[in-house]
Amino acid sequence: ISYDDEMAAHYGGPGNAEWPTTHVSQYATMHPWEDWAETFAHYLHIHDGLHTATTFGLEVGSPSAEAGRAGFGVAAGLAVEPMVVEWLALTIALNGMSRSIGGGDHYPFVLPRPVIDKLDFVHRCVTADTAG
Repeated sequence: ISYDDEMAAHYGGPGNAEWPTTHVSQYATMHPWEDWAETFAHYLHIHDGLHTATTFGLEVGSPSAEAGRAGFGVAAGLAVEPMVVEWLALTIALNGMSRSIGGGDHYPFVLPRPVIDKLDFVHRCVTADTAG
């Protein structure tokens, strides 16, 4: 199926109701190229968010750090694991702070195992040693 056919099906059809368990966004279900683009963009979102937190000296401890680990326990051993664990801990704390002052979640995403696997693939591509 061509990209144009996939786009027509995506916008003309009922949509993929299962996307929250397999993709970072509903748009990512349109075509494998969009899945890659959305996953890569989300990877950059996580990377830059962690960089900004570090720049401002934001660190989270228990219980957020433990909650981040617990939410990620299924995918232990992936190259992206430390980054995702740190990100989940930070976003759990930020969402909690936002809720406590009457706001909504700053990070409303859920990272199911298939998405984490895709983030791991992106991470491996980004960090691969291409010198050799």
